[in-house]
Amino acid sequence: MLPCRAALILAMLACAPASWLVSWPAAGQQPVEEVPPQHLAACGATRHPQLPQRWGATFLMAPFGEDQLVLAGIVHDGAIPAMRARLHGLARGSADILVAGSRTFLLSTDNGRIAECRDIGDTGWRSPPADWLGRKAQCVGSGPVAETAVDWWKAPSSPPLANWLWFDGPDRAPFRLMFGKPDDSLSPLSLFAFSYRVRFEALQETDLAAALAFCRARPRREHGGGREALRRTISAMAQSATREDAEIRRLMPELEADCAGRPLPRWPDEFGLATLMTPIDVHHDPLPAEVLYRWGSRSQRTRMSLPPSGADRAEDALLIGPMGYGVTHGRNGRTSCTWPQPGAVRPDWTTAGSCSCEAVINGTTPITPYGPTQIVRCPMTAPRVVWTWYTLEGRPIVFMETASGSERGALLTLADYYAWMPGHRAADEAFARPAQCAPAPAAFRPPGHAPRSGRQPCVPCHLGAASPR
Repeated sequence: MLPCRAALILAMLACAPASWLVSWPAAGQQPVEEVPPQHLAACGATRHPQLPQRWGATFLMAPFGEDQLVLAGIVHDGAIPAMRARLHGLARGSADILVAGSRTFLLSTDNGRIAECRDIGDTGWRSPPADWLGRKAQCVGSGPVAETAVDWWKAPSSPPLANWLWFDGPDRAPFRLMFGKPDDSLSPLSLFAFSYRVRFEALQETDLAAALAFCRARPRREHGGGREALRRTISAMAQSATREDAEIRRLMPELEADCAGRPLPRWPDEFGLATLMTPIDVHHDPLPAEVLYRWGSRSQRTRMSLPPSGADRAEDALLIGPMGYGVTHGRNGRTSCTWPQPGAVRPDWTTAGSCSCEAVINGTTPITPYGPTQIVRCPMTAPRVVWTWYTLEGRPIVFMETASGSERGALLTLADYYAWMPGHRAADEAFARPAQCAPAPAAFRPPGHAPRSGRQPCVPCHLGAASPR
């Protein structure tokens, strides 16, 4: 069983551990699907994708904590080998980094030409290999991310964590990446929690040889360089007084770094949707789930379909008013219930949870197939944050809770959303509390009961933390 997974489903918000367990034989509630489920098909290919010798790419990268979004323009030349990564903070600052062999150089430019090159030595960064996956990675299935067909690859990381990489198209280019903890394996991408490809193309030639020749002809080596010097350079981006607006527009014209006047997304009073839930734990694969929501009765149910090899066939996060239950349906007809869990999620949970809009992507693109989309960040239990994408019309696309890097269990880190059905009115039976879930005692105080004060993890996103509105 995935620990605390019921309360993490859909909203993946602050989760209180269950206080007790009640279980006895009962006629198991048969799953009734009201929303078309999303499943992964067999992998399109089981051989690891191989990137071309020379390529250029743009990635939009989300950090593990409350740092800024970064747009990266990366050029790679495997014939040297070398890589140049130009990082642009969406709030402020930039860094221009050239990596060749075991050396890292910090570049300064004037009117597009390199004016200065500082050799900071071995930082741990390397030019990326043709195979980004590693020897033990495996493809677990094929299916869409939004409307892009991709293969889903799981790569073991620091135990028990896994990194996830999605590759698409006939050229099998990287489409999305998720890392369990920061490392140097695919820097700069692996220093960020969650990245989407904006552009990727094979190149016939690059200018990296000329850049490297400039650095070698005018060596300026710095004492006290290495990994710490590079870390300071990237951290200093947030202290810059300027933002590279022209470069951001060049790399991604659809990107708008200013969210002024954009209201945060709000759930409709009734809806249904399907999700694929991807854990960060290496031992688990994506799980399909159905979400039903009715604010009029303060009810929400998310039903996860469990792997056929297990003793349980489904698990529900049943949130009714201020109380939440984790309901497990066994294949032998047994039903068990855990409580207390957080109550139903408020439709304005992004506002209640002190979330903020960090960027808007205008228009329809491969990563925003449903139209203009805002990228929202929400605080979680430090050092975690949540990154969630919604269209400006309120359609959810993806929800990702960053890992702290020290997990010991299968945290449900990522939810991709499908089959969006706003206005769907679920059957009353979907929200019925099984007999195994005892009602809350009269003196019961819901978990996470706390006043709204400051930027705190999303406790007030759930009923039970404050009076229902």
